[in-house]
Formats: sequence, structure tokens, C-alpha cells
Amino acid sequence: MSSSLKVSIATPIQPIPYGCGFYQTEEEALYVQLGGIFGSQRFFSFIDSSISRFDLDRQGRLLFFELACPKRRWQVVEEIMMPEVVEPADIRWLNFRKKIKEPELFADKNYSKLLIKLSDEEPVNNYYLSHSIILQVSKNNLATRILINEIIDDTAGKKIAEFRRQLSGKKSAAEPDRSIGSNLPASS
Repeated sequence: MSSSLKVSIATPIQPIPYGCGFYQTEEEALYVQLGGIFGSQRFFSFIDSSISRFDLDRQGRLLFFELACPKRRWQVVEEIMMPEVVEPADIRWLNFRKKIKEPELFADKNYSKLLIKLSDEEPVNNYYLSHSIILQVSKNNLATRILINEIIDDTAGKKIAEFRRQLSGKKSAAEPDRSIGSNLPASS
């Protein structure tokens, strides 16, 4: 089991995707959707621990991740500081099918923000995984932390399903619910 998750950082080739955390109240698990699944972006492999699973496509792009850990086990802290400088990047995860140590979880008082500590390495750079999810990386390009800036309570997967419909363009006839993934663009 390892605590080092190596990533490759390159100039972005696509716009920053939309993403959001959805806490499944009946399952007591956090599902984090990073953009939609389009074209060649299909599940290929994973990185996991006893409570986490990171799903990757064939090119090593993070598509989705899950934390099977109830909120009551998240350590509550006074505030989760978002970095001032965050850059867009094309991020590829290099550790396919790797077991990692259990990450440490730190939430704000409202459980609307979460810091996932993957490593004790000090972060030096910040990159967007999505508009509301940030990856912090060490000087050796090791993933150290993931910051989730938007977590929505969800029951029976209804809100994550609506979020995915909005991303895929298969919106219902009604105007999209802006409370679901507030960082989504206005509908066209």
C-alpha cells in the first residue's frame, strides 16, 4: 500500500469540466462527478483504498470518485481554505490499479466543503479537476490533497442523475435546477 499518487501535468487541451460532490444520504457515501462521460472517456481502471475509489479512463483522466465514509467520520475543522491561485491543466493519474492508504477527511461545519488528504507531502501547486474541485500537487508531482468546494446532500441519486443529464445536454423541458451543481453554465 502506498501514499504516493503520481500525476502528469500538461497544458490543458479541454475546458475545465463541471463537477460536484453528491453525498448519498441513504448510503452514507460521497460521489464526486467530474464532468460528463463523452466520446472516448470510458471507465478503464481505478485507484482505491478501504474507503475510496478513483475511476480513470484509458488515458489516466479522473472521471469519478467515491468515498464510502459517513459524514460522522469526517473530522470537522473551523474552515477549509481554498487556494488563491489555481491553474487549469490536463492531469493524468499514473498509478492504475493501485492500492493506497486510507485518506484523511476534513470537512467544514456545514459539510459543504471537504479536504481529502492523500499524502503528507507539502502541496506547492493547485490545479482544477473541475470548477469546484481542486487537486493539490507536491513539487514531485504527487497528488497530496483534493479540495471539494461544493457538496450537495442527495437521496436515491436523484440530484446526481439530474446533474449528469444537465452535463450531457439531455435536460428536462424545465429550466435546469440551479441548486444542483451551482457551477453549471446557464442552459442554452
